[in-house]
Parts: sequence; C-alpha cells; structure tokens
Amino acid sequence: MPNPPYGPVLHRPNPLFYLLGLPFIAYGVWVAFQGVLMVVAFFDRADPFAGDGPAAFGEGATTVVWGAVTFTIGCYIWRAARRRGAKDRFGRLLIIAGYVLVGFGLEAAVDVMTAMIQGNDGRSAVLEAAVWAVPGAILGAIGMKMADEIAIMTATVNE
Repeated sequence: MPNPPYGPVLHRPNPLFYLLGLPFIAYGVWVAFQGVLMVVAFFDRADPFAGDGPAAFGEGATTVVWGAVTFTIGCYIWRAARRRGAKDRFGRLLIIAGYVLVGFGLEAAVDVMTAMIQGNDGRSAVLEAAVWAVPGAILGAIGMKMADEIAIMTATVNE
C-alpha cells in the first residue's frame, strides 16, 4: 500500500520500540559526552601534539563518533514504534547496519587524521575509511528508501 501524499501512515505506538530505543539514545548521548570530555582534556595539555597527544585526541574523537552512531541507531528504533510492516523493519535493519559501517569508516577517518598529525602518510587509512563507509552509505540509502525514512545523522562543510 503506497503512503498517502501527506506522509506515512502512523499507527498506535508500539511501546516495545520505545523501550528498545531509549537505552540506545541515552547511552549514545553519554558516550558522546565522554568523548567530548576526552577531546577537551587533549587541548588542556601543555603541548597537545607531543607524545601520545594525537592518539588521545583520536580516541576522544572516535568516542564522539560512536556516541553519535549509537544515538542515531536509538532514534531509528524509537521512530519504528509508529511504523509497521516487514519492508519497514528490514529497511530499518539495513539503516542500522549502514550506520555501523559508516561508524567504522569514520573511525578509520579519525585514524587518518591522527596519522597525519603525527606526520605519517595516511593513504592506506583513507582507503580503509572508504571501504567501510561507502557500503554503509549504500546500505543506509537502500534502507531509508525501504523504510520511508530520512537521514538523521548528517554532516555539512562550510566553505
């Protein structure tokens, strides 16, 4: 059944999805906050780029990334409470799998940044980031089409 022109049909909420999504949302916020604290601690060093400083920054940035991914997954589970159907559920599963793969890609991108700060060549890590992120983006796009969803976690670059 196609969706009406004003949007998807919203059913009575299924509280199970609220109960499943809320812990993901809360944990994602907590993890991202911990990552922000780690990044702030990096900048409090006398010389943040000396010694293990870049690795500490990378760890904090990766923690922020995984917090955002976990939060976003929780939001998609939460939003599933008012949706029905196998197509929607499978689409959401693809979205979640896609976001996990994109999370690994973003983690690899942080590794590239850390390697470049330390003066190393990060070319192989760029390829690794693409190997993870591109299939994740494709899976997520297919899942969003199936579940009639929008991308919640986005990024922009200001020029």
